[in-house]
Amino acid sequence: MKNFLIALFALFAIVSCEKEEQFASDSIENKSASFILNGTAYAIEKNEDGTTNTSLLDAKVATILATGYSLEISNSDDIYLFETNEALNEYIEAHVAATVVSDPADTKSLKALAFFYEHHKFIGGSRVGRDAFYFSNLAAAPHNFNDRISSCQIENFSSKIYVVKMYQHSLKRGREHTLIVLPGGSEQITDFAPIGFNDQVSSILGYFL
Repeated sequence: MKNFLIALFALFAIVSCEKEEQFASDSIENKSASFILNGTAYAIEKNEDGTTNTSLLDAKVATILATGYSLEISNSDDIYLFETNEALNEYIEAHVAATVVSDPADTKSLKALAFFYEHHKFIGGSRVGRDAFYFSNLAAAPHNFNDRISSCQIENFSSKIYVVKMYQHSLKRGREHTLIVLPGGSEQITDFAPIGFNDQVSSILGYFL
């Protein structure tokens, strides 16, 4: 029995290491991602602390990264930048129009989950959004989580496209970072620092298209 437990523990340790390696390979820190602006790709170079080295970016890209709107799609490593919220929403609508949803009739009771963590790599305290949700002010109870989000994981169990928008200020104001998760897909941000959004989220909206 003792030998069996030892072997079982060793197997668990091996599987855990494999999972950690897979997680590391999937994180943004190991992806060759780019910022996309008006169809042009700009390589993301990071500082030692994980933040984006804006001094190496095109001046317009750096300005939009600091003041504009950004978006990620679950089947792409790239981050798309937009000068206006209207341009962002137009892109979302165009992407939705080009996406085929095989089963529009969704019968599952749980359609999506969005986890928001206090530290990078999904560590620390967290808050969870389920299906369509709106956290209008993370500073207020019961959230008490204003300017504390550093990573997130999104799971879409539905046959619809799931959109999660994170805002710099309460009531959907200020800068915005959007995630589009395709039907049956998932998306994660291991560290908000590269997109200049670490500890800056104050309201969140999740909805289906």
